[in-house]
Amino acid sequence: MMDEEVVVIWDTEYTSWEGCNENGWNNEKGEYKEIIQIGAIKLDKQEKEILDKFDKVVRPEINPELSDYIKDLTGITQSQVNDAEQFEEVLKHFIEWSNNLNLYSYANDLGVVQRNLELCNIGLELEESCFKDIREFFRSKGVPVDDWNSGNIAQYFDSSKDLLPQHNAYNDARNMAEAVILAQKQS
Repeated sequence: MMDEEVVVIWDTEYTSWEGCNENGWNNEKGEYKEIIQIGAIKLDKQEKEILDKFDKVVRPEINPELSDYIKDLTGITQSQVNDAEQFEEVLKHFIEWSNNLNLYSYANDLGVVQRNLELCNIGLELEESCFKDIREFFRSKGVPVDDWNSGNIAQYFDSSKDLLPQHNAYNDARNMAEAVILAQKQS
């Protein structure tokens, strides 16, 4: 698990409204998990060094107006999404940037990406085997992953660790990268 020297650790943020976690994004009410940000880190695990970053806001198509709830949660503004590229372009940039490395996210965000491909009628084929669930790595280190999330997992290894603010895809990717580095130090 995660034997490669260089990995991509990534996260997404997507449209949401108050109560969506509880009701499961009611599509009948027009609630869809449209990606509004992709954030990622290329991490050299051996050197414990961040090699590169990817941080792009995405313009949603079905619900172009962000809810106050998601703006408050993520800090992403309406003007940022208005000025952003659409999902297909950002995803293409991300895939090119990742350079065929394995892509690790908390709970494997591949499902959200695939749903967005469907929502936007995009026929892009993804190499699904590159998409991995980073929780497997953390489980192998003894972490009860259901008690943690992408934004705070590093505090399992160091409870005093200052982290970047959660619910920002880039910040959560950085926080997960920090957790990987801390886990390796403890091994």
